[in-house]
Amino acid sequence: MTSSSKTLYIASVTMLGATLMPVSALAQAAPQPSSPAVSGTSDTGGPPATTSADGELTAASAGEDIVVTAQRREQRLQEAPVAVTALTSAALEQLNIRTSSDLMTAVPSLQVSTQTAGDGGGSATFFLRGLGQQRSGNGSEPAVGIYVDDFYYPSLSGSIFDIVDLAQVEVLRGPQGTLFGRNTIGGAIRYTTRGPELGRLSGHVTGTIGRFDRYEASGSLNVPIGDFAAVRLTAGHLQRDGFVRVETSGGTAGDTRTDLVRLQARIEPTSTLYIDLSGQYSRFRLDGFSYTQAGSVLPILPGSLPFVWNNFIAPRLGLPAYNGAQEPTCDLCQYGAGSPEFSHTTYKNALATIGWSVTPELTLKSLTGWQEVRNRNSNDLDSTPLPIYDGGIQRNRTFAFSQEVQLAGRLLDGRLSFVAGGFYYNQRDPALNPERAAVVLGGPTVATPTRRELKSYAGFVDGSLKVTDQLSVLGGYRYNSDHKSIDARSEAGAQLASASATFGSSTYRGGLQYQWRRDIMTYVNVSTGFRGGGFNPYAANTTPRLQPF
Repeated sequence: MTSSSKTLYIASVTMLGATLMPVSALAQAAPQPSSPAVSGTSDTGGPPATTSADGELTAASAGEDIVVTAQRREQRLQEAPVAVTALTSAALEQLNIRTSSDLMTAVPSLQVSTQTAGDGGGSATFFLRGLGQQRSGNGSEPAVGIYVDDFYYPSLSGSIFDIVDLAQVEVLRGPQGTLFGRNTIGGAIRYTTRGPELGRLSGHVTGTIGRFDRYEASGSLNVPIGDFAAVRLTAGHLQRDGFVRVETSGGTAGDTRTDLVRLQARIEPTSTLYIDLSGQYSRFRLDGFSYTQAGSVLPILPGSLPFVWNNFIAPRLGLPAYNGAQEPTCDLCQYGAGSPEFSHTTYKNALATIGWSVTPELTLKSLTGWQEVRNRNSNDLDSTPLPIYDGGIQRNRTFAFSQEVQLAGRLLDGRLSFVAGGFYYNQRDPALNPERAAVVLGGPTVATPTRRELKSYAGFVDGSLKVTDQLSVLGGYRYNSDHKSIDARSEAGAQLASASATFGSSTYRGGLQYQWRRDIMTYVNVSTGFRGGGFNPYAANTTPRLQPF
């Protein structure tokens, strides 16, 4: 079946003026608990930190420009009419930003956490300007898009990245629907890895040790091949124990371990053509979720799961009632769950970017990417050893393929700067039975695995036109069409229900920009964005009604 959908638009109006503010004023949120550490590296030297046009911490040498690609074309940070925080590798090192969650300490209005109550336990939740995503298992889409080397990261699982050999991180605030499409109504976070360097043999190794058995080692090796190619190998191992004590086991919750290997190649057969190839394998393990319990839910309300457990289930099974005995007895403690809680994510990708300077004014770029995300997780939702509400062991798998073509350039004697292109995206989420069934009120539940598929098509154009040497007019438009299908199946694999729908959307932006001088600029920008539609597969029986939204 095909249905139409009203698109959720978010409009943003932003004005920017050049200001200088103390670095201390940039702290927007308290950092997560971390362990004091001692680090050493062979090339930690870097430029000092400075403040950008919107008062945010960046890093640059004296007189050196920060170059961003927030508008899909290279610009000086002071000339980009976007609310963006750009952090170079030196700034990441200086601010001790080790994971995605640490970005909160340097980026205004950004909140990053991991969810523990949803189907994708341990999945990341990103909020920008109050817009974000709380659940990952009901078919809904995020509000903040994650990009790695210009490729959309297809899953919430595993998106709390460890910072390993990155060249830059850009956080774009506000709707980015014109250039980045769906699921960027809050903004976008763009990670850029360090690529191979031609004609230079180099490498570095970094090590960190700290409390909570923190051990980290990462490094890279860049090897030139003649004067037209180079390869770069990057690897890392990072681990740390959690800081929340589990009283029943004596262990800790929140133990993390990351292993990563990335191989990249850069080939420049001519002065007008380059080819970037990249492949990565990474594995992230989170054992135990770092929540603390304030105590039991008292009084127990009639109709709640603990009420039903205490009055009807526990007496019949001869098991203890839910009461104050499950309360932790210390700060930063959990009493302990009935089954292990964890989230293990494996990520693989193969990416290819080809750039061709057709003329001195026009550049054609092709971006082709394949990605796979696998997640295995378990969470005990009642947070006690009692079998009141155990989420079982769930498995999730996502395959994504994307192809984008961009044409960028300058026309009209350089007064018109633009980028235009087309985008295709195919994402598949196979139906997988749980490894262990969920338990509600002492008994296993019946699983309803769902298979989802998305095919997305888009075309876009965005640019700026200089009316005078100082005044520019900004504008852009994008049309996006998503076709989604879903199947709900029984544990035996029989189809219970299926549905499909097409969701179309148009987004735009417009504004004015005035460049007072090289390092002072003001702009006003109105932009729109949209969040992708989907289906709610949840139902109270074995004949689910797949409701589109």
